[in-house]
Amino acid sequence: GMVLGENGEKMSKSRGNVINPDDIVNEYGADTFRLYELFMGDFEKSVPWDASSIKGCKKFLQRVWDMLYILKVGKIRPEFEIPINKIIKKVSQDIEVMKFNTAISTMMSFLNDIYNCGSITTEEFKIFLILLNPFAPHITEELFLILNILIKENIKDIKNISLQFKRHLQHPEKENQISHQKWPKFNPKKCEDRTIELIIQINGKLKSKTLVEKNTSKEEILSIAKSNSKICNLLKGKTIKKEIYVENRLVNFVIN
Repeated sequence: GMVLGENGEKMSKSRGNVINPDDIVNEYGADTFRLYELFMGDFEKSVPWDASSIKGCKKFLQRVWDMLYILKVGKIRPEFEIPINKIIKKVSQDIEVMKFNTAISTMMSFLNDIYNCGSITTEEFKIFLILLNPFAPHITEELFLILNILIKENIKDIKNISLQFKRHLQHPEKENQISHQKWPKFNPKKCEDRTIELIIQINGKLKSKTLVEKNTSKEEILSIAKSNSKICNLLKGKTIKKEIYVENRLVNFVIN
């Protein structure tokens, strides 16, 4: 594919739609420029330059930096074991097949989940930074160093890191450098969702959906489906002739 001008035409001086990479780097930084080029679309297709989207990439990296202020010392939390394993799997596989845009999209989605939660642990942040590193090497290298200093020096307030940071920056140890870290591995068993979206039908027509625990027994599923407020109203005064259950997928009530 080819990067086109904002007007959708091939970049050329005569058309006046050329984007100078140096100008973008000066305004937004090298990491934002790199991230946007990888995020803008499928490598096999031509994509027009979009100034608004590069601002979105800049905002994303700013939010990554700001995670320092919602950081808590700790390992991967139980409720984040599945999301963490799923993001490792998705980003790893996407990089292998050069689907960089979907890998970045996955990390953006994960970032939203973190901010909705309101905090991130040091172990979760380390993994996230390693995954982001191929796309934004400079900011992730600096954040990884800061993260290790915070842990080693037991610094509670990010504002008190400046002196230690300068000392470590002059003589960085390999364990503090993200470029020397091993790529994270995922556990296939922890990449599966614990819940499913159960489809509830009446006479083969979709009437409602609800989330249930995966591999819940048939009896419990039927009870949950019947107690659904919408389904309950539709079944009032009706005779259920047949109950069809497809495991981990749907329930269909056949009525008169």
